[in-house]
Amino acid sequence: MKVKILTWNVRGLNNEASKNLVKTCLQKWKADVICLQETKVNKGVERVAFQLWPSRWMRCDFMVADGSKGGILLMWDSRVWKGSKVEEGNFSITYKFEALQDSFCWTFTGVYAPHTRKEKLECWEEMAAIKGLSEGPWVTGEILIQSDICWKEGDALEQLTLWLISPNGLKILNYMTLF
Repeated sequence: MKVKILTWNVRGLNNEASKNLVKTCLQKWKADVICLQETKVNKGVERVAFQLWPSRWMRCDFMVADGSKGGILLMWDSRVWKGSKVEEGNFSITYKFEALQDSFCWTFTGVYAPHTRKEKLECWEEMAAIKGLSEGPWVTGEILIQSDICWKEGDALEQLTLWLISPNGLKILNYMTLF
């Protein structure tokens, strides 16, 4: 079983051009679990999800934006994964995914990391609590700290937005395609 995950800070989905770009990329990349951060959408999120991934097998959950900041949209292919909500915090949404093919289980947390020091500390506390709830491999989308893993601006990717924490080390990377 190969896990195909896409996590992307889209910096807003409130105009048709942004939605069309994201939809085109999603069709090209063919991930079966997708997490979009900073959607900046605070109403009609399910409608936006079906515009981006118009499939009867798409399932989704979301955190609405707070005014013009934040927002997380998590989507998955229900032909491949059974998704069960584990927790929704102030900065994150966490799901346990079980493969329908072979019962492989893993946990995903989509995060919209805050900008103030106080909120960042609260976010880290939230992430620590979530890690305590998850069993097996745990993947989180969004960078929570600055590190040497960042690319320079102008490169194809500006920052690494996918972290993997597994009780078995990095072996899980053999099963995942990271976009």
